[in-house]
Amino acid sequence: MNPLTIRDFDLSGDARPIVDAWAAENGFRLIDGTGPARLFQKGHGFWTAPVRLAISQEGSKVHLEAWIPINLFVRAMALFMLPRQMALESGGFRGSLPRKIGRQAVNKLLEKLSQSPIA
Repeated sequence: MNPLTIRDFDLSGDARPIVDAWAAENGFRLIDGTGPARLFQKGHGFWTAPVRLAISQEGSKVHLEAWIPINLFVRAMALFMLPRQMALESGGFRGSLPRKIGRQAVNKLLEKLSQSPIA
């Protein structure tokens, strides 16, 4: 399984206002906005599996990456059956609930950007 969900697509116009509105509506906070890429995260804390989304735009080309980072303690409690990070695509039992939650949120953004959802 690829550890990242990656989407590359063309978009006429600026993605930033769409992404900012989506982030505010879905509880994602900006972690890093320096440079061309912007990194958002939903969820934080010791027990919560956060969802991260990185997005950048150069001209009409948009690059989006989404994943769930798994901290060392959670991995140890799962007997290291969980990888360090997981993509949001469905399939398998490992991390199925956090992946589903992340997939639903990111699919809302993809819909606003007129892109097909993550399956």
